Amino acid sequence: MTRFQFVADHQARYGVKRLCQLVGVARSSFYYWKAIAPARAAREAADAALAVRIQAVWARHDGTYGAPRITAELHDEGLPINRKKGRPGDASAPDPRAAATTPGTDHHPGSRRRQDAGSDPAS
Repeated sequence: MTRFQFVADHQARYGVKRLCQLVGVARSSFYYWKAIAPARAAREAADAALAVRIQAVWARHDGTYGAPRITAELHDEGLPINRKKGRPGDASAPDPRAAATTPGTDHHPGSRRRQDAGSDPAS
């Protein structure tokens, strides 16, 4: 929940001015957030529809297409999108550059030295 959503949820009981002071936002920012809510909802719906199309292209090519090819294919279908939006972005399409990690391993070997720096050397 955002601070703006908190203010919107409780404005009937406490008032916008008081809530905005409490959460540390300007009233004008709250009213702007509230005014653009329909546009934000429309953008989220469009992004969800685009995600479905991206996943369809990605699945159609057995997960071998990356962002550049997906973007090119969507361009060919008449949907001009940015290459950054053409990334398959769910758990079934992991980022190939992401490192595989093993649970319980220390990925920051120097962190132990920093933690022990303040401890008693005699122990």
